[in-house]
Amino acid sequence: MEGLRKLEAIDPILCFKNLFPEQYGSLHITNHLLHEELLPMMEAFGQLISDRYELQNPDMDIAAAKLILVEVVEVMGDEAYYLDTPLFENRKDYSEACRSVIRFYELIADYDEDTAGNFLRYAFSP
Repeated sequence: MEGLRKLEAIDPILCFKNLFPEQYGSLHITNHLLHEELLPMMEAFGQLISDRYELQNPDMDIAAAKLILVEVVEVMGDEAYYLDTPLFENRKDYSEACRSVIRFYELIADYDEDTAGNFLRYAFSP
């Protein structure tokens, strides 16, 4: 999350380019973050992928993932508005949205590893 925070501090649109390159355009992330700053994010995603295939994790529990989504959105309250707003008007809106996305994933990370992993598999599945 620190990488996203740094991108948001530089320019909030960089945060969105990193999160949604198809919608906001590509980002050469190494122009903005050091290799050391990228490692935690790369390790986390790598662990999710390898756990799924190497440890024979159970199939994704879609109902449980949807329940977590509802719980997290309720905790976020009005801040959740920025999670599903496709167009923003200004830098402040993009900044708020980026911070909301960061908070969203931090709340997911507060769940136990299996629950968070299940949700992330759901969130990133086609």
